[in-house]
Amino acid sequence: MQRKLLIIVLLTCLLTAGCGLDLEGEATGPQVWIDAPQDGDFLFVDSPTAIMAHTNIEPGKMVLLIDDVAVKLLEIQDYGNGLWEGRVLWTFLEIGDYNLRVLAARTDGDIESDEISVEVVETVISPIIFETPTSSPIPTPTVTATPWPQAQVNFWADSLSLMRGGCTILHWDVAYATSVYLNDEFVAQQGSRQVCPQETITYTLHVETPAGKVDQPLTITVIQPTATATSTSTHTATPITPSPISTRTPTVTPTPITPPSDTSGPSLTNVSHSPDSIFDGITCGPTSATISVSATDPSGISKVELYYRAVKSSQQGQWQTLIMSATGGGIYQATLGTAELSASLANYSPGNVEYYVKAWDSRGNPSQSGSRTFEVRYCLI
Repeated sequence: MQRKLLIIVLLTCLLTAGCGLDLEGEATGPQVWIDAPQDGDFLFVDSPTAIMAHTNIEPGKMVLLIDDVAVKLLEIQDYGNGLWEGRVLWTFLEIGDYNLRVLAARTDGDIESDEISVEVVETVISPIIFETPTSSPIPTPTVTATPWPQAQVNFWADSLSLMRGGCTILHWDVAYATSVYLNDEFVAQQGSRQVCPQETITYTLHVETPAGKVDQPLTITVIQPTATATSTSTHTATPITPSPISTRTPTVTPTPITPPSDTSGPSLTNVSHSPDSIFDGITCGPTSATISVSATDPSGISKVELYYRAVKSSQQGQWQTLIMSATGGGIYQATLGTAELSASLANYSPGNVEYYVKAWDSRGNPSQSGSRTFEVRYCLI
């Protein structure tokens, strides 16, 4: 009976402006809102808090964010008539002020609720007074705190083995952490960084949470080029005493000199993109960019690849790879347009595109360029 009453109240709320719809009954667009707790509420520490949110679009999932950190998925219920409800229990383990948001994730873009603020205070247990005294003691309720979840740490690199002078990109993705450090440097919970070590090195991702600390090491092996000593041998011919019969001059064959082997990757220069920025709509300007690089090597070029991804605010797309085509004179090119960027991140505008180039010579020696970025602008026309 209570469930039916809740559904009736929610459907009635949808017909008024109180639930994010206009007074004429037409939706103002996709929305997510938090119904409980309310902005400015006081909550008790170590006590489970019911968090309830609604949306007027069908979500793939609903995520609770506390101080911009995703902490837990909401359980979604479809009530029909364009209304979905998400519920979750969360226990605050420390006293203080917190900001709450709920994100509805969809393939065509995420939608977030307005942020609300709550204050978590010390739990106050009011004494129970009976009119008739009793000799039985009043039991003290036991408050069970929800433990902080263990940190989820992913730390990897595009390549774990490099020739000296080469570069690779470190990636990390951490959940349920209060702070993250890369080799003692404070970093965001999700990110990437290009490194070009000159010798074998171990990078450490240090993660701190109320549940404990986690250290995740990652070793990049740097292969040092082998110097081949080139020596010129001097051939001393043994004198030949001519016989009385023969007057021929002896032939001396010089010792061949072996050239040093090629252990270095191709030289990558003039990495660039054109134009400087693109749009997501053709009515505003160009929607694709051409990436160019000059690649040369004494042993010849075997393959040149373009690595790229789209980044929109805190959303980082998946790294993608394209084979770059030779256009003559050691120049290689590839084009990034709507299809290529959508493969990395479906809703990529407005944002930026990160890219770098990797090449191999005919002996299999690799090399990698530094990272470059260009802007993708939102087209309003």
